Amino acid sequence: MKSFMTAGTGRRCVVPACAVALALGWGIPAKSAHAEVLQVATDLEQTTDEVDAVSEAAVEAPMIFATGDESIPVTTAEEPVSSSDELGLSPTIDDDAGIGIGPSANDGAEIATQDPLEAPVAADETTNEGVTEADTDTTADDAAPTDGQPSATPMALQVSTPEATPLEAKATHALGWAKENGSYFWYERKSNGTVAKRTEWLVTTTRTDGKTGTLERYWLDQHTGELILSRLLDPTKDGLAYFAYAKNDGTIVRGRYTDPSTGIVYLANNDGRLESPGWHVTKAYGQGLQRYWVDEQAHGCVPGYSADGYPHYTTSAGYVLRAKKDTGRGLVYVANNDGRLLDASEDHWVVTKDFDKGWQRYWVIASRHAVRTGVFEVEGQHYYGIGGEGYVLRGKKPYQSGMLLADNNGVLAWDEGWLCTGIYDHGKMQRYRIDTISGTTVHGAHLGHFSVGGSTYYGSRAVGYVIRNTYDFYQKKWWHVNNDGKFDKALKVGKVGYQNPKRYPQIDAYGVTLPSYCKGFYTYVLPCTIRPDYTREQCVEAFIAGAMKYFGTKWVDNRASRPGDTIDCSGLIMEGLYAAGVSLDGLPSGDYNPWTKAYTNHHFANSWRENNVFMPVDFSQIKRGDIVYWYEHVAIYLGNGVLLDGNSVDGKVAYNRNFHRYGPVLGAARPFV
Repeated sequence: MKSFMTAGTGRRCVVPACAVALALGWGIPAKSAHAEVLQVATDLEQTTDEVDAVSEAAVEAPMIFATGDESIPVTTAEEPVSSSDELGLSPTIDDDAGIGIGPSANDGAEIATQDPLEAPVAADETTNEGVTEADTDTTADDAAPTDGQPSATPMALQVSTPEATPLEAKATHALGWAKENGSYFWYERKSNGTVAKRTEWLVTTTRTDGKTGTLERYWLDQHTGELILSRLLDPTKDGLAYFAYAKNDGTIVRGRYTDPSTGIVYLANNDGRLESPGWHVTKAYGQGLQRYWVDEQAHGCVPGYSADGYPHYTTSAGYVLRAKKDTGRGLVYVANNDGRLLDASEDHWVVTKDFDKGWQRYWVIASRHAVRTGVFEVEGQHYYGIGGEGYVLRGKKPYQSGMLLADNNGVLAWDEGWLCTGIYDHGKMQRYRIDTISGTTVHGAHLGHFSVGGSTYYGSRAVGYVIRNTYDFYQKKWWHVNNDGKFDKALKVGKVGYQNPKRYPQIDAYGVTLPSYCKGFYTYVLPCTIRPDYTREQCVEAFIAGAMKYFGTKWVDNRASRPGDTIDCSGLIMEGLYAAGVSLDGLPSGDYNPWTKAYTNHHFANSWRENNVFMPVDFSQIKRGDIVYWYEHVAIYLGNGVLLDGNSVDGKVAYNRNFHRYGPVLGAARPFV
C-alpha cells in the first residue's frame, strides 16, 4: 500500500501500488509487489515517513481515480476483524470508529479501571454552558481537480475527491462537544485533517457543558453521531455489543443507578455493561451482600412485587426484600433470607416463628403473596393485621377512640354490650363495654367517660376495662366508683382514708385555692396530683415529685413562682406541698402563700419551726419526705443522706449532702404524719 498527496488538496490517499500502475497506464513488470511499492515511492519522490503503516489485509473503501476522461473503481479484499467483545476484552479506542478521550484521542487507549461504585450516578440535567454551536454550513476544504485534467507537475496523480459525508465538517470547526438543534455531538480531527462528528463509543472527562469532570463513557448514534440520552441502549437497535443505559446527562451507567422517572435500578460493570436478566447475588453495588432480580424486559431491577424467578419483592434500592415490607395499602410482604415470599396457592393461615421472636399468625393473600393488615373478616370472624408486622393482633391495641381486644387466635371481641372476662388480663376478671368505635365500623372497648342506662362509667385508656372500686375526678367533682364501674357518689370533701391529724395542715384532693386577696404575679399554685384514696406514701411521693419540678430553677429570696422562673427555700417546700393537696393558709400562725412571701418579706422557715406548723421529729429519725431546719433556711430530705435544696450558695435548686453548710441543724419536721 502507498500513501499519496492529492494534487492541490494536501489530502493523503491510500491506494494499492498496482492500482496506481493501472491508473497511469503503466506496464507491470514481472517483479515482486514489494519492489513495485518501492519503485512507485521513488518515482513520486515521497519519503518513507509519508507511507502509512496500513496492512494490505485491511478493509479499504472503494475509491475512484481519474485518468483523463475515464474513472476506474479500485477495490481491495476485506478481511474480518475480531471485535474486542468476541475476545472478552474491554473496548479499546480506535481513531475512526472506537472510543476517544477528548479531541486528541490515542489509538488503543483503554478506559480507566475503577470500582463500579465510584462511577458517578448523579442524574442531574446538564446545561449548555461552554458548548460551541456547530457550523452546519461547512464542507470539506478539499479542492477537486479542474475539468478532470491532469496536473502539469510531472508524475502528480489527479484523484477525484468524493463529496464530504454528513459527518464531516471544515477543518476549522471547534473540537469537542457542540449542540445542534437541541442535540449534542462530538467533533474530532481525523487523520486526513478534516473535523468530523464521532460515532459510537466516546470516553472523556469533558462534560457536555464544557466543564471537566470524572472520566465517563458516552454512546453516540452510530449513524448520526447524536449523543443518546435517558434511555436503554439495545445492541440489536443501537449497534453496541451489549445492553447499557444512558442517563439524562448522556453518561453511561456504571455501578448502581436509579432512574428518577421510573424508579428502575440499573446495575452495570465498569464498561457500562448491564447485568444480565435473572438472579444475581453480589456485594458489588455498595449495599452489602444482596440478592437482585434483573427484569428481562427492563434490563434493570423493577421495584415492587414480581412472580418471576420465584415470588419476590424488589425494594426501591434494587435488591430483593429479605424481611418485611409494609406497602401502606393493607398488605405486608414477608420474605425469607433468599427473598422468597410466603408460599400461597390459596388464601390461608400461616403460623410461624421464622420472621419474629415468637410464634405468630399471618393471613396470606394468595394473589399477592402478601399478608393482610388492618381489620378484616375470615369465615365470620374479625381479625386485625398489625401494620409493619403483618401478623394478627393477640391481646389489646388502641384503635382511634377505642381499644381492640383479640384472643389468642386473633379473634376480635365484636359483639356489642358488656363483656366480663379474664382472657385479656392474665385470668383476672374485668369489665369491658364493647361498642362501635366512633367514626368507624370497627368494634372495640369504649374508652373515657360514657353513659349507659343513665349511669356514668370510665373506660381506662391504658387497659380498656372500666375502673372499679376507686375514685375519679369528673365534672369538677371527685366520685366514688363501685365494683361494677358505676359512678355512685360525689364527694363533698376531697380526702378520705389517710389524713393528717387536725392539729396539722390538712390534705385535700380537690387541690389548693389561695385567699381572695392574693392577686397579681405571685399567686402561682402547683397543680394537685393526688387522688382521694392516696396513701401516706403516695402523698409523700407527690410532694417530692412536685418539688423536683423546680430542680435547677434560679434562687431568689422571698419568691415562689413557676418552675424555671424563681423560687427560694421555703417557697420550694410550699409549692411541693401544693402538688400533694396541702394548703398552708388559715393556720394559727397566719397565712403562708406566694403572695404573702413576696409582699411581707416573711421568713417562713423560722416561723414554721417556731410555731411547729409541721409535726417535729428528732433529727436522728428523719426519713424521706421530712424537712430539715437551719436558721432562716429549710430543705427537703430525700433519703440516703441527700437533700433537695433551694439556696443562695448554689444560686438554684440543687442536691446537697452537706448538712452543716448553713451552720448547726436546728430541727426537723414531718409534713405527712
